[in-house]
Amino acid sequence: MPAKRLRFLATAGLCLSLSLPAIADDIKTYFNHPVDAPAIQADLEAEIIGIIDGATSSLDIAVYDLDLPGIAQTMVDAGDRGVTVRFITDEDNTGPENAQALGILSNGGVPWIDDTADGSAGSGIQHNKFIIADGQSVSGLTGATTTTLHHQ
Repeated sequence: MPAKRLRFLATAGLCLSLSLPAIADDIKTYFNHPVDAPAIQADLEAEIIGIIDGATSSLDIAVYDLDLPGIAQTMVDAGDRGVTVRFITDEDNTGPENAQALGILSNGGVPWIDDTADGSAGSGIQHNKFIIADGQSVSGLTGATTTTLHHQ
């Protein structure tokens, strides 16, 4: 390999490795079961409520399943303080077990839709799990994270 190309690759690798800690510092990983460091065991419902509480202008939330009334009420509270709140869920999760949380949203003036809102048969499964706060702070809820009592 020519020396010039080797120096470029070494420099690029050094730059990449120097920038990774800055990126990693922005990522927090939480689990609701005991874990080893650097992961953090946390009350995931409280963490989600904290993200929602921190929004000042907008919240775009997509979750597969919402049946936690505390999260729903926090979304209503955000709307009451002037935050624009939008919510989408999966049509399969709009039944009796979700009625309380979705009722809190509806009664509190938070617009929500499911994946059949466009008149289609739906996406098959709207399994996204994320919160975008203020159009810039993205909180990805991954793995088996759902805002439901069934997976805590």
